[in-house]
Formats: sequence, C-alpha cells, structure tokens
Amino acid sequence: MSLGETLRGHRPSILVSALGAAFGSCLLTTIAGLQSSIEGIFGPGASFRTAVFLLHIVAGTFFGIALFVGAIVTANTFSAVVAGRVQTIALYRLLGASAQSQRRVFLREGGMVGIIGAVTGVLVGIVLGLSLLAALVANGSLTAAPASVPATVAFPLVAGVVTTTAAAWVGSRAVLAVSPLQAIEAAQEAPFGAVRRRGIRTGVGFFFVIAGLLGLALGVVVSLDNPNGLFIAMLGGMASFTGFVICANLFIPRALNLVGKLFGSGPESRLARANSLRNPERSTRASIGIVIGVTLVTMFCVALSSMNSFFTPEVQADPDNVAAFQAMTAVAVGLVGFSVIIAAVGVVNDLSISVLQRRREIGLLRALGFTGPQVQRTIVTEAAHMAITSVLLGLLLGTTYGWVGVQCLYSRPMAGGGFVVPTVPPLLVASLIAATVVLTLAAVVVPARTATAVSPIDALQR
Repeated sequence: MSLGETLRGHRPSILVSALGAAFGSCLLTTIAGLQSSIEGIFGPGASFRTAVFLLHIVAGTFFGIALFVGAIVTANTFSAVVAGRVQTIALYRLLGASAQSQRRVFLREGGMVGIIGAVTGVLVGIVLGLSLLAALVANGSLTAAPASVPATVAFPLVAGVVTTTAAAWVGSRAVLAVSPLQAIEAAQEAPFGAVRRRGIRTGVGFFFVIAGLLGLALGVVVSLDNPNGLFIAMLGGMASFTGFVICANLFIPRALNLVGKLFGSGPESRLARANSLRNPERSTRASIGIVIGVTLVTMFCVALSSMNSFFTPEVQADPDNVAAFQAMTAVAVGLVGFSVIIAAVGVVNDLSISVLQRRREIGLLRALGFTGPQVQRTIVTEAAHMAITSVLLGLLLGTTYGWVGVQCLYSRPMAGGGFVVPTVPPLLVASLIAATVVLTLAAVVVPARTATAVSPIDALQR
C-alpha cells in the first residue's frame, strides 16, 4: 500500500490530530498576547503571575479534554481501519509475518498521522491566534500584538504526536486476533473475543469506574471543608469516564437492544437490534463518539444552569452579573465546542465506515429477498437506535458530572452551603436529540445508498 493510499485511509485521524493541535496552539498564542494587557490591569506583581497561571490552567484543562476526546476518536478510527484490512493482515500472517510486526505497521501509520496532523494544526492555530490578537488590537481591546510566537506552542505539537501514536497502538490491538486462515475466509472483522488479555482489559475498565466513582464521592465530601474537593472530583470524573469507555462494549449493545424494542417489532427493527448484539465492537465504536459529545455539552450546560439557579434573586437582577455570567457561558461553550467537533468527526467517520464495511452482509440480505429500500431502512433504524441510546447515556453521565462539579463549588458554608439541585435545561435535551439524530442519519444515508447500489452478487464477492 502506497503512502498516499495509507494517508487517505487515515484522513479523519489526521483531521482530529490537526483540530486538537490547532486548539492548543491557538489558546497558547492568544494567552501570550493577552499577558501585556493583564499586566496593565494587575501590575507586574504576584496578582499578574496568578492571573496568567489561572489562564494557563483553564487552557490546559480544555486542551486536555480535547486530547482525551481525540485519543478515543483516533483509537476507534484505527479499530475500524483494522476491521477493513482483516484479510490483508491475514494474508501477511499466512506468508509468515507475525501479529506484532503487523501491529507495528499501524504504530508507524499512527506516528505519520500524528506528525502530519499536529504540524498542520499548530501552524493553523498560530495563524488563528495571531489573527484574533490583531482583531483585538484593531478594535482597541489590546495595545499591541505580540512580536513573536511563544515557545509553549511546542507542547501541543508534541502532545498531538504522542497522543495519536498511542491511540493508534491501542486501536490496533485487534490485529493480535487475526488468524492466517482468515485470508481465505469471508471475515470482515477480527473476532475481538479472541484478543489476548481481554479479561485484563475489562478488569482495568471496572477498576477505573469504581475508583472514579469513589473519587467523585470523595470530592463532594472533601469540598464541604476544602476547595480542593473539586480537583479530587475532577480526577474521579476522568477516571470513571475512562473506565466507561473501556467497558462500553459490555453494555452499550444491550442498551441499544433495549431502546430498539421501543421502535416496534418490524423486520427492520428486529434486524437492527440483532446487529447491535451480534457485533458489539462495531456498534460500540459507532456510538461512543456520540456519547462523548453529548456528555461534554450536557456537563457544562448543567453546571452553568445549576450555578445560575443557585444565585440569589438580587444577584440575578444585577445587569453586570448577568453580562458576566453570559460571557462566561459563551467562553465555556466555545472552548468545549472544539472537543464536540472532534467527537462529531469521529461519529461521521465510524458510522460511514461501518456501513461500507458491511457490503457482504448487505449483499446477503439482498440475496435473501430484502429490497434496497428495506436494507436502507434497516440501516437508518439502526442509526436511530444509536442516536437515542447515546443521547440518553450522555445526558445521564453529563448531568452527573455537571452536578458534582457545582456541588463541590457551592457545598462549603462560605460559598452559600447546602445541596444544589441539578438543573437540566429542557431546550438542551431537545436540541441534543435533534442534532444527534440529524448528524447520525446524515452520516449513514449516503453510504447506505452506495452499499445497496451494488448488485447482491458483486457484494458477496467482495
């Protein structure tokens, strides 16, 4: 396979790496340009250093979220690529290549993807950051733009390459399960149940979930007396969500089957439910990106809405307070928006690939008497199952994380004390459901038409 063909197969991963690196370098470039204005406000003393430090903490937090989301999306994308190359990998195994050597091929591809994406992203991010600073200078908000690019932009570059390479290594673990005999079989995806040490993986996932839940609870308790409880809860949230992602293939297919029963008992709905249980890795891979995006949006919206409801009427009546809260909301939504875009890229890619890789299955259905429209309705129904299930899971996780964060902030007596009731904006729920359904259906309609346009005989020969 040529370099061009290899890179074409990894275009979504390159885009994800570029988005993350652009986000980080844009933030750091902008912060460097704002330092002169911050120094003018606080002076050159400790207050200035504290303000700059807090800005870097906020930037680092949101960049870390983007990296985390990008790593999950990249790992899923490489898993999908492995699924599409099963017979090629098996042929190399049949000719004497080892499983580890085939996995190292994907490691090298991950390194190339990371370098290309991160370098491109950092350059774009620097241009965006400098353009933003120039706009602030033009409208009088800044006195002068920085004369040079900060050296700290090297961090998003290195982090992007390392994260993408590591995600490629994790996502290619299914290579270890490919048998040489699959070179002469009709297999389209490695039997993941045969991957070595799967039990260890599940155990690690449950460990992260339990440790994360304990961390969330401990953070709430500690925050009664100490503001550091929020930091403990944040670590617990990251650990529990990591465990959720690791173990997602154990319960997302079952959740899809349960939600699918609400769609009736027609042949399309029954077949869609059966597909989610028959191939749990594929259905999980296509759903997890939606869960990530919905969780992020819900977490911040619930946190901000709960904070707003906790304010006294006097505070809410002050126009300055309202303006400050709206500005904070806009900044938070803008920062988390990059991570949501990264998750959306993964959703579209995984859903499209999953449909195109099922051409043999689609050909078999056509040979058994299913019409093209029936197959398309089955695929659309399956996508609807994924959308609704993923939104429900994301709302549950996001509401929990958002509430814990606000509870840690406002549980101390000096902060007002008391129990904070989580507030879930109804408009948020409706918007998430609508946006997710539209995105999911848009991602599968064209591939479904392409797959059903092939004659059953040609599809079965692929």
